[in-house]
This record gives sequence, structure tokens and C-alpha cells, in this order.
Amino acid sequence: MAHTATGPAVTRYSPVSIGFHWMIALSVLATAALGIWLDGLGYYDPWQPRALWMHRAIGTSAFFLMLLKLFWRLYDRKPPLEKALTRFEAIAATATHHILTLAVLVLPITGYLVSTSSGSAVPLAFGLELPALVQVGNALRDGLMQAHVVIAYGLLALVGIHAMAAVKHQVLDGGQTLQRMLPGRRPLGDR
Repeated sequence: MAHTATGPAVTRYSPVSIGFHWMIALSVLATAALGIWLDGLGYYDPWQPRALWMHRAIGTSAFFLMLLKLFWRLYDRKPPLEKALTRFEAIAATATHHILTLAVLVLPITGYLVSTSSGSAVPLAFGLELPALVQVGNALRDGLMQAHVVIAYGLLALVGIHAMAAVKHQVLDGGQTLQRMLPGRRPLGDR
């Protein structure tokens, strides 16, 4: 259950929440860039194994960072949506946040299932590896790979919409959206 303690109104995200937000954002963008690069590399390209390892490791990190963020959210108070948002904008913002969260969790799962489809474990950093829990046939593997790509491009589109909406609310609407999520920035009402 979310923390419901009363006290002063929360006007910005906590430093921990801000840290999670930006670490996940950077992980998602780095994983996407590596995925796009991988798509252009040939199987025998000398960079392919290293790029694939980095793609998997950073994607797995994004997954676990999102789980930690969700756990943290149970105990952390977050600011309400800005009052200046229209009803449509508020619904769109809430839906976008939920879909972004879901995509960041589902995308590594599809990647894991593709990577372990042959029954081989997935090597990670520090000598760790994710064991293959299931072995799937080629048809299911191909479907999972297609889902992985579609979800990845959908996630990138949503990240772009999310960023543009934040800038729009800050610059055009005179809101404080960015101050609430940028490290070291305080909303104008807190000064």
C-alpha cells in the first residue's frame, strides 16, 4: 500500500525517485541504441557478441531498476499531477506512465525468452548468468522476437511523447513538470 502520511504537500519527486527515473531512462535509451546497432551487425561481425552482451546486461539492469522503483514507490510520496492539466492530459499522463512501466518490464522478459529459447543461460556482468527456465520452439521464438521489436519501438515512441509532453507543459504552459523531475531543481513554489 502506498505511503499515506499527512504532512506538507509534496511538490517534487524525492531524490531516490529522480535517480530511478533517470537511470531507467538512460538504460532504456542505451539498450535501444544497442538493439538498433545489433540489428545492423552481421552475425559474424566481431562487435556482435560484445554488443549483444551489453544489450542484454543493460536491458536486464533496466528491468531490475524498474522493480526497485516500484518497490520504492510503495514507501515514497509522489507529487500529484499539476492542477493546470486538462482532464484529457491527466488521463493521458497516467496511462503513459503505466504503459511505460509495463513496457520496461515486459521488454526484458521477451528478450530473456528469445535469448534462452535454445536452453542456454544468458551471461551477465560479474560472472552472473540468467538460467534458461523454458525452452521454446523456433516458431514461438520468432514470434517473441517480433513482439520484442514491436514493444521496443513502441517504448521509444512513448518515451518521445513523454519527453515532449514534459517540455510542452514546462515551456508552453508555464508548469513545473521538469523542475519536479530534474536533479537539483526545485519547483518555483518551493523557493
